[in-house]
Amino acid sequence: MGVLRNTTMTREWHPRAIAQISLRSAQLLFSCISAALYAIDLGNWSSANVHANPNWIYAEFVSVVSVSSCIAQWWLALPRAASAIWDSGIFLLWLVAVAMFGQVLSGNKDPEGGHSIRRIGAAVGIDALNMALWFASAVEVCFCCGARKQSKKQKPEMSEQSESFTSEDVKVSGEKTLDDGKTAEEQPPPYERV
Repeated sequence: MGVLRNTTMTREWHPRAIAQISLRSAQLLFSCISAALYAIDLGNWSSANVHANPNWIYAEFVSVVSVSSCIAQWWLALPRAASAIWDSGIFLLWLVAVAMFGQVLSGNKDPEGGHSIRRIGAAVGIDALNMALWFASAVEVCFCCGARKQSKKQKPEMSEQSESFTSEDVKVSGEKTLDDGKTAEEQPPPYERV
């Protein structure tokens, strides 16, 4: 029979997985902060029974799309090409939000009242950080796609005989035993490397 061993299972994290988890966590956190900053002004306009400015509604939309995307990408594995396109699209949404509210801060465009310039300044900074995070995520996916294609091209072709087990691997002496002392019946069938 078998002997029970007390072994602990540890998981080794790939650097790309750590980078993705870190990026998605930061994207989620800063998207929630951005949504909260814009929601304050939307709440003020709602309580005053005034129509909300479309720029603030757009900013909330971008925040919700970002948060939803972060949560979905933790559980759903998109193909790399689709992930690069999706991350680039969200990067562009954040770019537009930064441009719109940058105009408000520079004084070139003054939306109708009820907003705090300091809060907009903080929100634009957070939006710029979100934009940079989504750009980094898209670049990271593209970089990994390119590195993966490069490594496939550089793999040498292996001959079947060098990678498959042969009859020479089995010692023949009365009861066929292998190098580790087990009989051939106790060993799994020979496999070829793929």
